[in-house]
Amino acid sequence: MLMIKREGLSKKYYPNGRLLSQVIFKNDKEEGLMKGYSEDGKLEMEIPYLHGSVEGLVKRYDENGKSCRTSNV
Repeated sequence: MLMIKREGLSKKYYPNGRLLSQVIFKNDKEEGLMKGYSEDGKLEMEIPYLHGSVEGLVKRYDENGKSCRTSNV
């Protein structure tokens, strides 16, 4: 079976074509800030990754773009 390592920017999309999430991969692991979006294109969350693990402050946003919840991981 062929194993493919993920490298660089990875984007996922909703069926309607709008961006669902984006994150950078290094050595097949998430690195940096993953951003997640609602189906209407608004930023819903930001999750910081370091070497494939959540590291730091996870932020969630309300429908108006205001930070409504944060948690330190």
